[in-house]
Amino acid sequence: MSRPYCPQPFQPYFEYWKAPLPIDWPILDPPKAEEFECLNLSLTVPRSALDSTGSKLPVLVFIHGGAFVGGSQCIQLSGREVFDGTGIVRHSIEIGKDIIVATINYRVGPLGFLASQQLSELNKKHGEAVGNYGLHDQARAIEWLSNFVAGFGGDPNNITIQGTSAGAASCHLQCIFPERKFQRAILASGTALGIGPMPLDFHQNIYDHAMKAIAPASSSDESFQELLSCDTSVLTDNIPWTVCHPLIEDKFIRKSWCTGAPSDDGSPDIMVGAAAFEEDLCQLLLTDFEKGTMKSDEDILKQLQSTIETNHTFADHKAFPEHFSNVLEAYRLQDVIKSPSKHIGGIASLLGNILFDFPTLYLPLAMYKSGSSSQVWLYRYSITNTYPASHSYRKAHHGVNDLLLFNPAPEMIPEVDRASWDAGVLQTQRSWIEFANGESPWTPVRHDVAVDSVSTLGPIFHFADHGKSREFNTLRECVGEDLAERYNAVLRISRLAM
Repeated sequence: MSRPYCPQPFQPYFEYWKAPLPIDWPILDPPKAEEFECLNLSLTVPRSALDSTGSKLPVLVFIHGGAFVGGSQCIQLSGREVFDGTGIVRHSIEIGKDIIVATINYRVGPLGFLASQQLSELNKKHGEAVGNYGLHDQARAIEWLSNFVAGFGGDPNNITIQGTSAGAASCHLQCIFPERKFQRAILASGTALGIGPMPLDFHQNIYDHAMKAIAPASSSDESFQELLSCDTSVLTDNIPWTVCHPLIEDKFIRKSWCTGAPSDDGSPDIMVGAAAFEEDLCQLLLTDFEKGTMKSDEDILKQLQSTIETNHTFADHKAFPEHFSNVLEAYRLQDVIKSPSKHIGGIASLLGNILFDFPTLYLPLAMYKSGSSSQVWLYRYSITNTYPASHSYRKAHHGVNDLLLFNPAPEMIPEVDRASWDAGVLQTQRSWIEFANGESPWTPVRHDVAVDSVSTLGPIFHFADHGKSREFNTLRECVGEDLAERYNAVLRISRLAM
């Protein structure tokens, strides 16, 4: 059964395969966008848990990504739901570590993350949390599971949340929300440091721009009323959206958490990592889709500045480019300000590193520096996408871990790659399942690591093709000296260097 999802700006989902459904496959109706019916979740439960009144199985909750602009738990490709938890649950049963998998929908785009002074005042007037509607939807879904999953054989005191990209940033923010109802979090290719929440004045500028499109000739009060009553398509279809950001409103998300010295917020145990080729997504950020070409030098520079501005690992993002000279040199981008379009590959690599890679390394260092007793399991994901129709064929691209975790179309993998793919699926699913069971899938990061270098950070688990996944003692051993030094260049201008 396809669940309604939140109305959202158009975001094409990559077509990894095109094929008819297997003969015995259920035919699903395409999901529909519904403003008032989009808050829903799906459960995949072992039959034994439903047959036994004493079952208390761990629960793995998946929060989808989509740049806080789009996405859903019910995305379909050729009639298959990509985030179908059946394969994960079956594997958990096979290895005797049964779990329940939940996937959720939440509000995204302007319906989930639009913020302004007037909206804040409206929220306060009605006694509501200010902004971040999509994040509060997620929290309510987790709270619902905490209250009712026992009726499906689940353990409300053994919940792990997991997300990729903006879903991972969501999970990271849920870790600092008060009264959290889960015990562990998995952050895959995303953190609230790299895809950062922003203050009200940042959101107000976006809101004012949106109001010009909705009611260009109206007063502020009139346009606000038109916003509250307009059709959702006006917000989602008539205004361009690339990335949305949560709001720093100083109750659930505090400015001090984003900009001050690292502090111990009682974080749960966290498993965190990034893919080896995150820059594929960043190359898209540098593309003008209407023209089918790379963006202009001016727009490329704006994208670079925006990515730095919304990244909360840096001590002072306003110091770009002056204080970033060593970073730019490490990436061989010394003259990038003069001619950014001549350095697309290097800029994409830098963007991928500061958006996704570096924050996963910053996170355990910051937690341990703050005195946190929580543990962090660090990984690097190099298993490649071998769907022949993939946009990044044979690359470990952004979000590839979801394809192996859910494994919705294994027969679409060519026979020559099947053994390697199957090994990657088993390793990925087993690691997630073990972590959801409260086990240690590999050795957690040492608490005594130095905060002035990431080279000795470790251990780190490397997910690799052909069944060659293994644990490395240090990051340097895993990624090599050159890449480790690039990360160190970023570390030297981070908040950890304050």
